[in-house]
Amino acid sequence: MAECRAEADLDDGVGGAGGGSFVACSLEVKCVDEWLALTSSQLPGDSFLWSITSVRDVGKRILLGVNLVIFVSQGGILPTGAPFSTCLTMFPKHGAVEKQLLPSPFFISLSSNTYTPGQVITVELTSTNGTLFRGLQVKATRSQGNSERAVGSFMVSHDNKTKAFTCDGSYKSMATHANAADVKRVVLKWTAPRENIGDIVFLATIVEKFDTIWYGIKSTLRTASPSNLVEQSKLPELNSSMDDVDFSSCGSEKSCFLYPRYCKSSDCLAAASFRHVDDMFLQFELMAKNVSYISIGFSEDVKMGGDETISCTADGGVLSVQHGANPKQFNDRMVRDQLSNLRIKQADGIIMCSFTRPVMAVTRTVNQSAPDLQFVEKVFDLSKEYHVMLAWGTVKLGTDVINKHVDLPVVTDRKVNFQGKDIYRGSSLPLEVRAHAGLMALAWIVLAGITTAMSRYYKDWFGERLFFIGLPLSRLSYLRRLDSSSFLFTSMDWSRYV
Repeated sequence: MAECRAEADLDDGVGGAGGGSFVACSLEVKCVDEWLALTSSQLPGDSFLWSITSVRDVGKRILLGVNLVIFVSQGGILPTGAPFSTCLTMFPKHGAVEKQLLPSPFFISLSSNTYTPGQVITVELTSTNGTLFRGLQVKATRSQGNSERAVGSFMVSHDNKTKAFTCDGSYKSMATHANAADVKRVVLKWTAPRENIGDIVFLATIVEKFDTIWYGIKSTLRTASPSNLVEQSKLPELNSSMDDVDFSSCGSEKSCFLYPRYCKSSDCLAAASFRHVDDMFLQFELMAKNVSYISIGFSEDVKMGGDETISCTADGGVLSVQHGANPKQFNDRMVRDQLSNLRIKQADGIIMCSFTRPVMAVTRTVNQSAPDLQFVEKVFDLSKEYHVMLAWGTVKLGTDVINKHVDLPVVTDRKVNFQGKDIYRGSSLPLEVRAHAGLMALAWIVLAGITTAMSRYYKDWFGERLFFIGLPLSRLSYLRRLDSSSFLFTSMDWSRYV
């Protein structure tokens, strides 16, 4: 018999190396025919022979399509580098792991203190004491102006340790690791922009091991011609002072989404208001209690995925308003150049912010599989109706990097008309889940309970009538359980498992 073996395609999805990590893999079994042949030869009698062919076909489909979650040790992980969604955050997706608070032993060394347009600069990442590291992210941004957009480009490395990919700004504008090998230093080649954009700051994050992250490593590259700069693109300024958000005028002067369902104003845990400034712009106000960020999302349905998001974060003195998109069940942060009039404050455990958004905005992500720079754009036109989502949670300590929301996002019961003045309510549980719970309660508590009580305590009283009453109730209970399960089955995003 041929040797049995299994091949697995691994995707760590964390953008870092080392440590124990759960890794999703698709397992392809190469010995299905041999295994089934051996099994069938050992079956007693001939009663199973008629189904061997069917079993083989079904077995192949089941085994070839099975999805496993396996624990991979520190030495066994096969990382593919930082994901695109960390382009702006520069923080690996390692769950609850925080950055190191001690001074970093790692630093960035540049081959020149100044640059001219198009010049190639050698960028070296190493440590003061020879400490080994496994994961890295490094990019360059403007020192002044639009500091969110990456500039310049990294050349493809031939050392098999690093690779470059495109962030929202320029081609191959971020470098990251390509494997989990321990190294003492990494040397990269970076090409400066073709225009003199002023001083440039290199930013790096080093992953020493899975739970040891060195964040915010910087080095400045000066322009060789400070007096000969091209016009700087700028981000909207963030004002750290604002008046308290007034939700008492909801329904009369502006539309609001209030949560929990029966709150009115100051007793709400989270809320959002929106009104037209003019035909071209909408003003939004967000509020949440006892959290570090509040996010609003615009979605064509009640599920996460394919949405536009805007988030406000406040952790001590680190404040931000972020524009992003949810391609699927994760967030890609974008440059916030479509937002304006940004205000935010945090006081007495309450975070509040306001911003102006054009009626029509575009989310932009990068197709990393394309050989050339290729953006995937989606237009969100708020002259149309969308479901509004609210989510809240914490940020990484001392940063504006958002953690996964602490509760399920709440979604409006109906789509929002941004042209009107209304009060919207919502729930954190999708309609399918609420229907599932209601039907299960009806089936198990009401119908099954009545049938059981009748059979046990009223059998003599009902006599033969018990059969004609109990049987329909039992069947009805069974049908309600099927209906309940079908709600969850049809509401799942099965494309995630294909």
